[in-house]
Amino acid sequence: VSVLAMVRPRGGAFEWTAAEAGAMQQSIQDLASAGANGVVSGALHAGHIDTELTETLISLARHVDLAFTFHRAIDAVEERAKALDILMDLGCQRVLTAGTRWGATAGAMDGIEELTRTAHQLKGRMEMVVGGGVSAVSLPRLRDILSRHERISFHAYSAAMKEGLTDAAKVAALRQAIATD
Repeated sequence: VSVLAMVRPRGGAFEWTAAEAGAMQQSIQDLASAGANGVVSGALHAGHIDTELTETLISLARHVDLAFTFHRAIDAVEERAKALDILMDLGCQRVLTAGTRWGATAGAMDGIEELTRTAHQLKGRMEMVVGGGVSAVSLPRLRDILSRHERISFHAYSAAMKEGLTDAAKVAALRQAIATD
């Protein structure tokens, strides 16, 4: 079992002030001390990867032995293919994406063409975590479409929740949906 904790100082855009960047770095150190296995974070500047801050976050995570997942800020970048290359060059281990534009109500099924392109570009060099609208209903179809690609996993936050808490029956339904025949 792995625990990956979100490091994001506030909602909204993915551009951080210097104070927020400092708080993110402290959070990464605190999460390592608390026993987390990885962090989910990232930074943008003017619609592009904030390479300097993202490199700092990835390096710090690596230094404290945490895996690094770049979150759905990837869905807000202007040049996705270039951004993915940057993340791979920086040593990012995973990228969380719906394949749809950040802020849209569309989920991963709507972004399946972009998810397929992303998986092809990554070629197993970085894991793609599919999130956004992943449910017990959509999960089998997403898995079937993406199964020929290496290193694909799924994030199903809202599909596992009931009244603000993780629901064991919903988690069991997700597990059943992903089970192979």
